[in-house]
Amino acid sequence: MERIEPALLLTSVPTRTVALGTVGTVVAGIAVPLSLPAVCFAAGLAVGHQSLLGLITVLLAGFGGVALAALVGVTLSLGRELAALRSPRIRRYRTLLYAAGFAALVTVWFVLASGAVGLDRLVSWLPVVPITWIADLGLLGLTGSEPVGRRPIGALCLFGVGLPLCTAVAIRLADRIWHTDPVGSGTVHRSRSLLGPGRARWLFGRWVSRPVLAVARKRWLQERRVPRGLLTAGYMLLILPIVYLPLLAAGEILAATPILLAFVLAVGTGLAFGLELLSVEYPALPLTLSAASSRQFVRGTVLAGTAVGAPVTVAITAVAGVGSPLGSLEVILTALATVPLCLCGVTVAAAIGMDVSYRDFRPVPIPFVATTVYSETGRRSFLKLAVVMTLVGLVYLPALTGYLSPVNVPLSTGLGVSIPTVRLLSLVGTVALAIAVSAVSYRRAVRTFEEYTIP
Repeated sequence: MERIEPALLLTSVPTRTVALGTVGTVVAGIAVPLSLPAVCFAAGLAVGHQSLLGLITVLLAGFGGVALAALVGVTLSLGRELAALRSPRIRRYRTLLYAAGFAALVTVWFVLASGAVGLDRLVSWLPVVPITWIADLGLLGLTGSEPVGRRPIGALCLFGVGLPLCTAVAIRLADRIWHTDPVGSGTVHRSRSLLGPGRARWLFGRWVSRPVLAVARKRWLQERRVPRGLLTAGYMLLILPIVYLPLLAAGEILAATPILLAFVLAVGTGLAFGLELLSVEYPALPLTLSAASSRQFVRGTVLAGTAVGAPVTVAITAVAGVGSPLGSLEVILTALATVPLCLCGVTVAAAIGMDVSYRDFRPVPIPFVATTVYSETGRRSFLKLAVVMTLVGLVYLPALTGYLSPVNVPLSTGLGVSIPTVRLLSLVGTVALAIAVSAVSYRRAVRTFEEYTIP
């Protein structure tokens, strides 16, 4: 829908006609490629069951379901576009909707995989889900001896009401979009002082110098306007099953969930604020190199990432710990220990992200956002991402293994201490390792910034 430009058609054809044709084109573009497989599938079922009525009901259910799903998608897309036109904040932050949707799917997958919700309970809800009505409608002609139930009739009613209703709503939304001027961005795009008073100055002004705070505030403003760091951190959700599935197979997911979430969030914080610390400065990189010292720039970047990531990591880890077999003291200490772990993630990512040549920056479009930014491309960028995950994962390894019963039970027996003590000792080891790695990474990042040259 976003690629359609109906300006010329609107000058010669009524708006409703253009909207109806546009919606029909989108729906047809989805339904036509599925036509041949659907017909072959329906014909095979009809021949196998020797039922001509089965061919009709399967095709009716298939094409009706596809058309309804396509119309619902078109309606939601048009509604989002209209909301973006009416609200500058939604227009700027609609990328968060994609991230939130993907995170919600991952959360649902976590809940189902961990067994928190039984499959029997989910199956009991299937009869009231409309998609099962459509399936029953398709099977109606293949089981002609059975009486017609309420669900096939509900599917027909759903098609009879949903298809014209979604079409009418989509046409109305398209009409509003084409005749609505975007609302001015106003306060979203206004200039903001990086040195004046504000919440950041009130929170950190007593402990952080003004140049360091200015670097941090600039980084927050960059991320607020173009959330490229959030999308970079989304790579963690893609590799999460690699870590999660082995723990699930071992039956250790409840005990290891807090430290696992802490690892994901700490690495995500590092990727969001540390890995792209030079590419976000590309338009004014010569000025940045001359205006801020190496220590000020690196400290400001670390402050920007830690101040945002640490509270979120502490809160989520604490909530996850409440539903785990850990004690109250263990949950509190585990949550507090994530602060140096977030610091480690940002410093490691900053040290690795600093190792990039000025010539390697290329303009790249950001997914879901009509914005082009400069970033390092090619295999080297993904290699850096893997190195950050690996190094921070090694830091987390003592704590993660200490929270697994195949490790902490033999250790508690051999050392003559309780299992919670083994967990806390492994957590202390991880925190000490995180502090040491953070110090080394910080010095490396400072040295790299001092030696950075623009050809």
